[in-house]
Amino acid sequence: MFPTSWYPKLAVVMLLMVGWGSSLGIAQESSLPTVEFPSSLHFLTPAGDDVEVRVGTYQVEAVESWLKLVPEGGNASEAVLLEASKGLHEENMTEPEVRTVSDPDHPEVLYLAFLMPDGNGMEAVGTVSGIRPRGLNLAFVGRTSQSKALAAAKGMHAPKPGPQTQAPPPRPQGKPVDCGPYQKVIGEATRHSPALAVFQNELHLVTSDTDPPPTGIKKFTMSGQLRNVSPLEHWIYSNGRWDGGNGEKGGNGEKGGKEIQGQYSKTHVALATFQNRIHMVHLGKSENDIWHSTFDGRRWTTNVKIPGQKSKTAPALVAWNNQLHMVHQGDSSNKLWHSMNSGNGWTVNVRIPGRTSDHPPALGRVPNGPFKSRLHMVYKADANIEPQSLWHAQFDGLQWLRSAMIRGPLTKAAPTLVTSYPDGMHLIHLGKSSNDLWHMLFGPNKAKGNKIEWFDERRLLSETSEAPVGVALFQGCYHMVSNKGDKLVHTTFATPQVHPNVR
Repeated sequence: MFPTSWYPKLAVVMLLMVGWGSSLGIAQESSLPTVEFPSSLHFLTPAGDDVEVRVGTYQVEAVESWLKLVPEGGNASEAVLLEASKGLHEENMTEPEVRTVSDPDHPEVLYLAFLMPDGNGMEAVGTVSGIRPRGLNLAFVGRTSQSKALAAAKGMHAPKPGPQTQAPPPRPQGKPVDCGPYQKVIGEATRHSPALAVFQNELHLVTSDTDPPPTGIKKFTMSGQLRNVSPLEHWIYSNGRWDGGNGEKGGNGEKGGKEIQGQYSKTHVALATFQNRIHMVHLGKSENDIWHSTFDGRRWTTNVKIPGQKSKTAPALVAWNNQLHMVHQGDSSNKLWHSMNSGNGWTVNVRIPGRTSDHPPALGRVPNGPFKSRLHMVYKADANIEPQSLWHAQFDGLQWLRSAMIRGPLTKAAPTLVTSYPDGMHLIHLGKSSNDLWHMLFGPNKAKGNKIEWFDERRLLSETSEAPVGVALFQGCYHMVSNKGDKLVHTTFATPQVHPNVR
């Protein structure tokens, strides 16, 4: 799993101090236990994203189904929410405690648990590098034999930091992360406008089929009615291969994934991981209503119409600031509308003042730095403003700030945004009049003293696509699914391969 040169470093562990009350290092005025991290660790957020918890002391609190870490001396705005598992434990205690232990079989893994005297607890799993070995058991919660075995391990330790690698894919021991670039045909291009999301350490793809059937071929529904739009298909990428949803095989050059029964869309869909589910929004088979459903790792829920919201093209979706955010065009206009969902339903959509776009917008977020506290949108301007230009707008949680034109890129289609580890976003778009793919970075420009800006637009690996692409950062590599000729193509690459001046 790791280069052999890592193991001597990983074998040297550092003491991790946890406690309750002032006698164990917590401030007198605090009523919460603390944990001290002498090295940075990677955890998953409730949305399924990687988050790096840096060196320092944190107060630990159980909140709903998450663990909340607040830097000691900090405030609530600096809190980090961690994905956690609930369950029972068999530890003896008279008041809540935080327990940690490293895994003897995986010394780069740390178990962090918040345990209550009544036998209930919550547990999160952190790693030095962002790599999460498959088949891990929990140490304290819901795994009695594992809990006793790890509790008997000598001491409680945090992993020694080694070379920091952001979630690389599984690889033979001793070999570095290899993102290619690689390319593989995974299906027919009748599956249009792919959407990608990372969930439960797997890459998920949903495709739509908006073309009429070839001449002479008829498609029928279960009731015998002729149709021209096929159900949405769900694909899962894990361990180097594409499979259909629910374990059914597909991909790897075969025909498609698993049909999502009862769900159709005349445009592409939008995906986002939020509150331990994949959320999907899309239009109907023929109407402009917007529909919403979720996937919990086993099945998709029946899609539900979002009341009062219509769009003439596909919506954009992203998880930011503990909410799902959706932006879409109007029912018959190019005006842009914004709606939010905290997990209990969608807010009434609100017009984004002064913004219009003749293609679906793209939503994104920045993982670190001064622009982390804003939601980002890139959209293609109306023809009567700056034809084919791309504009950048930001939402600070209360209002949309003034938009700015991104100097350089021009496109004939909808753009795509993907979060860049660790400090920015990547913008991918088609050319002004061609199917060439272009790539641009938003983040600290080292050539200008780390000034944060849009910079370094260039061709993306000489690749082309006949429709907007789906892109996700997964296990240290960028994964892109595009329409190339009559094929659906999966491409992997790393940032230095498309931005050579960025390391």
